[in-house]
Amino acid sequence: MRAIRPYFDQKTVIDLYYSFFYPHMLYGIEFWGHASDTDLKRVLTIQKATVRVILNKKPREHVTSFFKVLKIMPVKMLFKFCTLKLLLKTFSNEFLMSLKPKHSYNTRNDDLAVQKANNKRGERSLLCSG
Repeated sequence: MRAIRPYFDQKTVIDLYYSFFYPHMLYGIEFWGHASDTDLKRVLTIQKATVRVILNKKPREHVTSFFKVLKIMPVKMLFKFCTLKLLLKTFSNEFLMSLKPKHSYNTRNDDLAVQKANNKRGERSLLCSG
């Protein structure tokens, strides 16, 4: 990535990131995403180095905040996202709705009202009745 950076603009380098680096990171992430933090830290370090190349930053510069600017997910967030996506794809909506507990009695009070409380400075409380 460093070798091609001088010849392309930022958008093209991001496209190259998604073409070459992202598929390798995405492959089987549901399985290896549970790896230890030490192993995932190596992937995150490479990912941060790639972000530095994309933004043309110095090797020791802080880039964690630029993940959001570039709309790139760090490896742990990508693992969570892919796992949720797999879960929603695997289970049908009817199955997920059947996991909710069902009662024959009302567990929600419709007459629940919040009352104002005069608190001293720094105190927090919420009074409810119903």
